[in-house]
Amino acid sequence: MEIITQIRHDIVKMLFDVSDVQSLLSIREQLEATLATRKKWELKQQESSLMLKLNTEYVLAVEDWQRFVMLKDKKETNAISDQEQLELNQLIQEEEQLRLKRIEVLGELSKLKKVPLMELVKTLNIQPMRHG
Repeated sequence: MEIITQIRHDIVKMLFDVSDVQSLLSIREQLEATLATRKKWELKQQESSLMLKLNTEYVLAVEDWQRFVMLKDKKETNAISDQEQLELNQLIQEEEQLRLKRIEVLGELSKLKKVPLMELVKTLNIQPMRHG
């Protein structure tokens, strides 16, 4: 942190040494352009991080999803055992918890992009899950 303080001090000293206002205005324009570029980059990084969470961290593992679908199908045909029903209930609970986390991430993305949540959902073509 001490280095940053020294750099700030040096920059302020250099700016005081600039002799004309036009040069200062030019420096300001360059700084504003640099800041705008940096902000866009940081927003893209945040967006990428949230999308990664949405698509990888807050979803059932492939094996769990396949098991979920298989158990759901067995339930629909009344061929599910009590043990399998317990397993299905556990997977449903896990999926519901993950869904809540995905909704939170979508809310964060919505705020970050400054768009209404439903517009974001439509843009990302997110379809509601259908299972029983």
